[in-house]
Amino acid sequence: MKAQVQLMEYLILAVFIVGFMFFIMVFLAGYQQDQFAAEKEQLEVQRITGLMKQFLVSPFLASERGVFEAGRLEGFAGRCSEMQGIFGKGWFIEITVFDGKRPAECKTNTLGKCNVYRFCTENGEGKSISLEMPVNVLGESENGRQMLPANMIVGVHR
Repeated sequence: MKAQVQLMEYLILAVFIVGFMFFIMVFLAGYQQDQFAAEKEQLEVQRITGLMKQFLVSPFLASERGVFEAGRLEGFAGRCSEMQGIFGKGWFIEITVFDGKRPAECKTNTLGKCNVYRFCTENGEGKSISLEMPVNVLGESENGRQMLPANMIVGVHR
């Protein structure tokens, strides 16, 4: 009888040890998954900030650092494939100029009559991450060429 009690003690101890080891494995797997998700988001944010910098210094769109020209932006409206050849795939950018007029999206033949520039927004599957920053747009107004405040949204599709 005494041998049976000792066997049961070892069996119960083994069950607790195996259960504790299982709990530790589940905990570590969840921690690793959270770390991978955080690293993925950090890489996406780094890509967004890199795209922002590329757009801000690009001679195709900006006349000087952080100042876009409305004419250059309108020239690239609707040319997503050419821009993806320059900046890569899986991104979108929207620049909204605050000129006091109703929002009007720029197409290929709306020179001077638009204030919302969208690039490659149609390629998304719904999920994305984006950042916003204020920029300036040099455009035409009633008073001639004028610097207008704008908001730039840069994002990547997940």
